Amino acid sequence: MTKKFNIKDYKLVCVEWYDAQDHETGWHDLSKAKKHGTCIVRSIGFIIDENDSKLTLAGDFILEDGETSRITSIPKDWCQKIIDLKAIEDL
Repeated sequence: MTKKFNIKDYKLVCVEWYDAQDHETGWHDLSKAKKHGTCIVRSIGFIIDENDSKLTLAGDFILEDGETSRITSIPKDWCQKIIDLKAIEDL
């Protein structure tokens, strides 16, 4: 079987980024609501698309045809760190 897809064409990274954080539904004291913040998230995946405004990661690939799942698009200005993970070079 000939592969239509080469995993080595995609960079594996760990992205640390700030995400919006929802507050539980219901009535809340305004002073407590003002203290509600964001949360830090770490995502690991393969960069499948990147431009000035966003970074899109895929978490899983089917190696034969490149079908993918667990897609996450992160606004670039939410990204704090993008760390290159070179672990797949030997696969």
